[in-house]
Amino acid sequence: MTTLSLDSPQKDLKPLSSVWLHVTVGLFVIVCSFIYGLVHGLSKNASEAVAARSPQDMYPSVGVSGPVDWPLDYPLPSGIRVVPMGNRIAVNGKSADIVSFFTSKSVASVVDDQMDLWHERGLKSIAAKGPTRATAISFDTLTQRKLTMTAWEVPKHLRAKISGGQPVQGVVAIHHGTLEDMAEPEETAGEIPGVPVMDGSDKGAVFSSLDRGGRSYTAVYTNPGTLRDNVLYYAEAMTALGWELKTPIQMSPKIRTETFHRGGQEASLLFAPTDVGSSDDEAQTLVTVIVAPLSNSYRGGPR
Repeated sequence: MTTLSLDSPQKDLKPLSSVWLHVTVGLFVIVCSFIYGLVHGLSKNASEAVAARSPQDMYPSVGVSGPVDWPLDYPLPSGIRVVPMGNRIAVNGKSADIVSFFTSKSVASVVDDQMDLWHERGLKSIAAKGPTRATAISFDTLTQRKLTMTAWEVPKHLRAKISGGQPVQGVVAIHHGTLEDMAEPEETAGEIPGVPVMDGSDKGAVFSSLDRGGRSYTAVYTNPGTLRDNVLYYAEAMTALGWELKTPIQMSPKIRTETFHRGGQEASLLFAPTDVGSSDDEAQTLVTVIVAPLSNSYRGGPR
């Protein structure tokens, strides 16, 4: 287990409960980004749905100068390759700017560089650093915006496919704290529009963005019950709401996926046990839900 040490060159930032809330959001984006590609890459042909494409396919890489429309008040470090993660992004219905990046720098170095840039603009920040992962958080008291950077080492055998060969990947986010006017009411409650939530579910954050063809959503829930209980629940509950179940996929003895279509949308669900609880009565299942628009070609046009 990685031991994190707090590095607080500028104190009196925010209460730790607020700090770790945004660490959690940052880790949520990391997990969703990884599972997002995992679900689509293994469950179907990537040409079927827009959301299955990599960020490089959906949005042109903008190199080291920063993405178009990224707030100039919060510059990004040099020496990183930036890839936007979507437009009109919201976390639980509240607007945010989020980008992914790749770099040859170490996790500690790139986080330190970002903190230096924040400090130059009079912002206070705090960081938690380990040998393979680091997170920095800052707060702009004038605009009430919260800023986060999380960087992590990519396993060597995955670097060619995930990070363009670079050893370190990460995300930078600006949380505006205002409602995104395209967000649906369900998002503020930690739910995805049109997707049922099991009773007793521990809901987290809903990440949404405007992509080609419509809005896409990602959420992770911790549900009661075994993996089998959850697979059967969603097969029935989603069908009752008009979703058509496609062929479920067994990715391993402990991981399952389900894919549903409804209208111009696709829902991909990934199920994995949490290994919490010693009996079926205490079992919990981690359920990742991704809803995204299907491409025009998959709606009946040329394939």
